[in-house]
Amino acid sequence: MPGAKAYNNINFYFYRQADFSPLVDENLSLEFEIKTTQKDFKLDVYFADKEDKTQGKNGLGWRAKISLRDKDGVNDGKWHKVSVPLKEFVDYGAWDIVWYPSEGLFSWQKVERLVFDFTDTDQTEECCLRNIVIK
Repeated sequence: MPGAKAYNNINFYFYRQADFSPLVDENLSLEFEIKTTQKDFKLDVYFADKEDKTQGKNGLGWRAKISLRDKDGVNDGKWHKVSVPLKEFVDYGAWDIVWYPSEGLFSWQKVERLVFDFTDTDQTEECCLRNIVIK
């Protein structure tokens, strides 16, 4: 992705709402390769629940995420393999016109999408992703 603006993201929607709880129970990991030379690099990677506003707060698109930053050393222009057990993703909130802080409502049983989000900072350099898998 060349020069992403703040909050630009890449979404991978699953065909339908998916139950990832067996994958979490089997201790599987999200793996991908990343390459960038962006200074002040910020990337949040999260799974989001399917929204169902008839369910009140339970029906918001709650998220579980991990974050990559400069300190993680992935912004040296070389390809880096990132592997994070699904169990290490942290419930961190939902967005619906306003931000809702985590209430422990993310559910691995109703995952709708995987998102690579460039957060609140414009990126001036490209960021390349490849070989995105859960295994």
